[in-house]
Amino acid sequence: MSATYHVTIKKGYAEAILADLEKMDAVELSKDEDSEVPEWQKAEVRRRVAEIKKDPSILLDSSVIFNMLKVD
Repeated sequence: MSATYHVTIKKGYAEAILADLEKMDAVELSKDEDSEVPEWQKAEVRRRVAEIKKDPSILLDSSVIFNMLKVD
């Protein structure tokens, strides 16, 4: 089983635990250097939020979205 998790380390001992797990080859640690959200994405979100504030009726109900995603 392989899964990817993004973790924020809040305590120093947690970093040591992760380092120990890496030594035991139980986890693979990688630093995400590109974790910043690009400015163009922020601008797009701001644009969409402004559009929704002007006309909230453009939003779809969540049940519609879930039905669209349903796999038969």
